[in-house]
Amino acid sequence: MLVEVNNLALYDVYSGFSKYSEQIFQCKVNLLIKLSKTYQDAHFVFYNVTGQYGLFEDVYRILEDLFDSFEISNDSVDKFNSSPINNFPKIRVDGNLVEINDCETIGLKKILKVENLKCEYSTCYYYLENPSEKDLDEKIFGIKVEILPKKFIESDLLNSLDSTGKRYLVLKLLRGEEICL
Repeated sequence: MLVEVNNLALYDVYSGFSKYSEQIFQCKVNLLIKLSKTYQDAHFVFYNVTGQYGLFEDVYRILEDLFDSFEISNDSVDKFNSSPINNFPKIRVDGNLVEINDCETIGLKKILKVENLKCEYSTCYYYLENPSEKDLDEKIFGIKVEILPKKFIESDLLNSLDSTGKRYLVLKLLRGEEICL
């Protein structure tokens, strides 16, 4: 039996989500563990398994601990994607595409509003690109900006504004601080 795995990219870096790199890596390794248990006697071919920052030796050590028979190919395959990140993984078994349904998947999403928290994967991490006055849980990473008045005049002006973005901008201008958008 031949099992082909494509685009796992164990050592890729996802812009804005470096805080979750350990969880992302573990999710990919968990998929490998699942495949090694499901297809114990198969020969595996891995395409793009190292990722942008992976060393061949490190990836080889991981794979040799999990699989009896495997090879790492430098060929490029665009027909399917086995990554559990922002994707429902698919592998090719003896030439037929097979979707892996019962594995952990992670969605990495950049959002502009807290209201846009939708997740179709088993876990989602969000990068909020907008100032917010709401407390966020650990699955949402954002630049938290304190928008609290320090003087009475600031309080009076802020109360007349209807959006968080406007409050942020006015406070920065009043205080002569650098604006980070």
